[in-house]
Amino acid sequence: MKVLFKKFKLIEIKNKKYGEYIFSDNINIISAENTIGKSTLIKSIMYSLGFEIIKWSKKFKIEDFIYNITLTINNEPYEILRYKDYWIINNEYYSSDDYKKFLKKILKIDIDLILRSNGKSTLYPTDIFLYYYVDQDSSYNKKLFENNHKSLQMYNKDEIKKLLRYFLGLYDEKLASLKLKVTNISKQKDKYDERKKLVLKFLEEFSDIKIQTNALKAENYQREKENLEKLINEYINKRKELEKEKYKYQTDWLKLDKERITYENIYETLTNPTSEICLHCGSLINKNFIDQLKIEDEKITILNSYGKLREKMKEISKKIDKTNEKLSFLEKELKTKEKEYYSVKENFDFNEIIKNNINYEVKKRFEEELDKLDNNIELLKNQILNFKKQIKEKTNLIEEKEEDIKLLYDKLIQESLIKFELDKDNNIDNKFLDFNVQDTGVSSNIIYIILYYVYFQILSQKSFLKLPILWDAFIKEAFDEKKLPALNKFVNEEVLGKINNQIIISNVIGQKSGDAKINKNSSYNFIILQEKLCNKDNTELENTLLDTFIQAMEKTKIY
Repeated sequence: MKVLFKKFKLIEIKNKKYGEYIFSDNINIISAENTIGKSTLIKSIMYSLGFEIIKWSKKFKIEDFIYNITLTINNEPYEILRYKDYWIINNEYYSSDDYKKFLKKILKIDIDLILRSNGKSTLYPTDIFLYYYVDQDSSYNKKLFENNHKSLQMYNKDEIKKLLRYFLGLYDEKLASLKLKVTNISKQKDKYDERKKLVLKFLEEFSDIKIQTNALKAENYQREKENLEKLINEYINKRKELEKEKYKYQTDWLKLDKERITYENIYETLTNPTSEICLHCGSLINKNFIDQLKIEDEKITILNSYGKLREKMKEISKKIDKTNEKLSFLEKELKTKEKEYYSVKENFDFNEIIKNNINYEVKKRFEEELDKLDNNIELLKNQILNFKKQIKEKTNLIEEKEEDIKLLYDKLIQESLIKFELDKDNNIDNKFLDFNVQDTGVSSNIIYIILYYVYFQILSQKSFLKLPILWDAFIKEAFDEKKLPALNKFVNEEVLGKINNQIIISNVIGQKSGDAKINKNSSYNFIILQEKLCNKDNTELENTLLDTFIQAMEKTKIY
């Protein structure tokens, strides 16, 4: 992703004037004497992109200007116009939030920064352009880059460095996502492990045999109780049937007994000739021969009938006796079972049964839960192993890249120190991404120049995002004059000669400039400032359009 600045136009609203500056794709030198506006021009360019400038010139009021920059992103042209906190991009209006989203999308940046509140923040323009800008007023103050960020404190520690790592391919959002997944899954697994410990502890407190025996005993008791109750009911029903059968037999027997008495009375009458009246029916007895013969026949018949009746009565008596025996046995069985039933009932501890039954059921549920926990833990283990494998692969790639960049960093540091004839033991080598700079007196300015140069070199070679580098002034504080020749050579040969990027730098010219001397080079685009930044008059049409634009912006109150 390559961004190139093509043109910048600064429009002064009140005085109806403007300044327009054309840039080459390589080296651009903004040259002027002090106080002409070199720094203001560079700050204005950054401001047009949304960068929060920490310090402006006292005479410069940002609300008095319209900022208009033309650039290309991967050769696609874009015109960005800023007025206060509102942008117009290729004739479309954008609020501050919309502009942030536009930048992130068009530059294909797939990362958010974490705020101190632990919320996520869409990148601000200052975040994106921070590592490509050196401001003479805020970039030489004991810390590289970060002191040039007006709102750095809103982010978690080192979040802004994460963005630089991302540009260099040393931070993978997917890797961070995988690590977060491992963290979350590990937390869930820890919860399962803790739960498993509690379940195992509970299971250890109860004996399987005791719980199951008591539970089965209770179960058997219930079953036996139900069987006894069923058997007792069967006995009672059978007794009712036998008693009913016995009653029938007794009824039949009584009926036969009445017949027996009748037969005995008739027979007694027939066998008693002195009797004139029948004992059975009370009639007079005829004593002639024929009648006597009939009497004998009747006697024989009665005796036969009587004998049969007595046999029936004996059979019924036997049935009654058997029924009585069955009833007696049944009564004994019934009493035995009832006794057994009440004995079991009285001797059984129902509270213990209930308690152990509950324990048994709970234990079964815990055993089922334990199986589920084991399955879940195993599943999470496999997920963690899989994610860790992916993390290791990605981490190895990143570590290889980082090792390569660290080697480049140390190589550039060492080469630069040699060019300035500085001691190698200076606390800046082997300190990639350590932005702290120790105050080393007159040599401090050289250390800053070396470090910014090294990081710009790394960005130009390793970053997927190629943004123009804006460097406002090489010399900020007191400088060791003995090192000026080395500085001149370093700026021309290293900074301007080896950084493969579009560069826009400011350079003080004049006999008493005290700044680095930049060699004449036909490939460089020198922008010489001699007057005010806005030194050209608008046409009448431009003034009319400007007035209309300002009125429209003021009316919308969007900013």
